[in-house]
Amino acid sequence: MDLSQFKNTKPYPERPKPPVLPKNPTPDDYRKHATALEGHADVVETFNKARQAYDNEECRIDNLAMEAMLKDVGLDKHPKRAKIYYYAWERGHSGGYNDVWCVLCDIADLFKD
Repeated sequence: MDLSQFKNTKPYPERPKPPVLPKNPTPDDYRKHATALEGHADVVETFNKARQAYDNEECRIDNLAMEAMLKDVGLDKHPKRAKIYYYAWERGHSGGYNDVWCVLCDIADLFKD
């Protein structure tokens, strides 16, 4: 099974760095820093939205991969397909989708009628 199609093409957003006060700040430095912090909140909100969009795409791809793998091994109609898949996921996800698929292939015969 070709699992290379299940990749997130969205780049992970870069985390914004907060503004930093210089050493031995003056009162004017504190004012500039406070203004920069207010602007930084908007940047962080934009980052969080972009990260949420990335996570949503990752979840969508994971679900597509799960359905494709279960269909490939003939367990897409099994009533406990989610538990079977998550068992395979726990055993193999550190090695990627190919390892998950290998575990799924190894245990699929246990659940077929």
